[in-house]
Amino acid sequence: MNSFFAVLIALSILGFIVLEAITLYNKVTHQMLFHVPTTKYKSYILGTVLLFCVAIFGFQFTNPQPVTSAPSVKRIYKTKTVGKKELESAKLRAYALAKISSKITSQSNSVEDLSDKVESAKKASSQSVNSRQESESKQAKKEVQQSSVASQSSTQVSNSTSADKTSKQGDLDTTTKKRIIGNKNSRIYHVPGQAGYHMNSQNAVYFQTEAQAQSAGYRKAKR
Repeated sequence: MNSFFAVLIALSILGFIVLEAITLYNKVTHQMLFHVPTTKYKSYILGTVLLFCVAIFGFQFTNPQPVTSAPSVKRIYKTKTVGKKELESAKLRAYALAKISSKITSQSNSVEDLSDKVESAKKASSQSVNSRQESESKQAKKEVQQSSVASQSSTQVSNSTSADKTSKQGDLDTTTKKRIIGNKNSRIYHVPGQAGYHMNSQNAVYFQTEAQAQSAGYRKAKR
C-alpha cells in the first residue's frame, strides 16, 4: 500500500508541474501578463490537489509505527513450604558448603604462598649460582694471571741462568795457556800440547808439574 500512495504522490506532483508548464506556455504564446484560468483548468488543479492530499494521508496512516517499548516480562514467584527436618538438612548442607569453600580458599592461599616461596627460592638460588660462577671465574682468571706471571718469571730466570752459564762456561781455553791447568770440579788436568777444551776460569787450578797435580789428586786428561 505504501508504494501505491507513493505513486499517487508522484503523479500529483507531476500534474502540478504539467499545469504550470501549460500556464507558462499560454502566457508566452498569447503575450499575457496574467493568465485567467478557465473552468476546465480549475477542475484540473482541484483534482490534482485532491489526489495529492489523498496520497499524503494514505501514506501516513498506512506506514506502521516502529515498536519502541519492549513487552513487559511477567515474573512468577512460587513459595514452597518445607518442614523442620528439610530446613535443618538445608542448613547443614549450607554449613558444609561454606566450610568446604573456606577450606578451598585456605588451600588456594597456601598454594599461592608456596608458589611465592618457590619463586623466591629460585631467585635466591639463581643469584647464588651467578655469584659463585663470578667468583670462580675471577679466581680462575687470577690463577691464570699468576701462572702466566710465574711462567714469565721462570722463563726470565732460565734465560738469565742460561745466559750466565753461556757467558761463564768456556771463558778459558786450555790450549792458549802454556801451563798445567786442572779442573777442580772434574779433578782432571791438562798439559800443554793436548787437545784442550773450554772451561770456566773460576774452576781452574794451576800446577807447576804433573807430579804436583797427581799428588793433589788430579789425573791427566786422555786427550
